[in-house]
Amino acid sequence: MVLFGLIAYVALLFVYFLSVVQFILAIINGQRNNNLRYFASRINTYLTQVLQFLSFEVDTVPFPFSALPGSDEENNTHNTTLEK
Repeated sequence: MVLFGLIAYVALLFVYFLSVVQFILAIINGQRNNNLRYFASRINTYLTQVLQFLSFEVDTVPFPFSALPGSDEENNTHNTTLEK
């Protein structure tokens, strides 16, 4: 349990880092980076899975003891230009 708490903390810090990088790239390029969005979405899905396990909401042990979750955005298509 403590290990998954530490993993959740590191994953959250990494999501913060990715959001800063996404913000900088959006300013420079004028559009969002879809690869970063997909990667951050997968990390968010994994973080949700870890937090549900830690709060005893589910009994399924997260990755690496079960399959790595997919993204919630896998089948969604979004406009990649920034609205003004």
